[in-house]
Amino acid sequence: MDWTRAIDGYCERTGPEYWSEPINAITNAAFLISAAILYARTGPDRRPVQVVLIALLAMIGFGSYLFHTHAQPWAALVDVLPIGLFILAYVYAANRDFWRLPLPWAAVGTALFIPYAALTVPVFSALPFFEISAAYWPVPLLIAVYALALRRRAPETSMGLALGVAILVASLAFRSVDEAFCASDVAFHRALVDAAENPILSYQLAGAVEAMQPLMNMITFTARDRARIVALHGAIADALEQRQVDGTREGLQALEDETRRLGRDVMAQRAKRSTVTTP
Repeated sequence: MDWTRAIDGYCERTGPEYWSEPINAITNAAFLISAAILYARTGPDRRPVQVVLIALLAMIGFGSYLFHTHAQPWAALVDVLPIGLFILAYVYAANRDFWRLPLPWAAVGTALFIPYAALTVPVFSALPFFEISAAYWPVPLLIAVYALALRRRAPETSMGLALGVAILVASLAFRSVDEAFCASDVAFHRALVDAAENPILSYQLAGAVEAMQPLMNMITFTARDRARIVALHGAIADALEQRQVDGTREGLQALEDETRRLGRDVMAQRAKRSTVTTP
């Protein structure tokens, strides 16, 4: 396995360069800030399990930062390993503190997360929209189960867990929508080609659409207005549905002009940054 090959797994990534995912990279500071706040709040009498969770939280921030900057297999491992360990550590802590289970049973309950994930991940993988983040969806589901089960025994804890579920679901939803938007953009252009019902044309342009459209998505990610792109696509689709030749031509030209403008703006911004950083 090549541990240093480039990985392009996010809509934001514009290339193999270090700062090709600036938003994904910089926002990982939230993990470090949260870890620092929790470390201060727990005080000098913090328990070992608290130290472990706080340390893993900070490691998630560092690991995710490395992945979203280097974007290579070794960095992906550094990214997901602390997340997996944090999940297991939190499940163990929840079994011990929420359910007051003795250590052996708490450990058994923690180990059961592995077969639970093995069973639920394929289910989420088979569901539209959920398949993009299938490996993560079992976590909010399990937290929701804990929140529901604790609603009478520990209502405040239950409410906190429910709030955590809401935040995590929102985060995963935005993550899924981001990747789905790029996929839908490619699908739209492919549908335009296939709508001509010309197999030779479809064969010739399929490669160009599949190769160039994701590339343009990556190049223009930081500059494009998604609402504007959706509006342009909608105008083209409406014109096609109404069989308006001139309207379709105008819509395609407007989309081309918008894409060219975005490309020029992004290149100009890169050139400006390069001029500023060059000694």
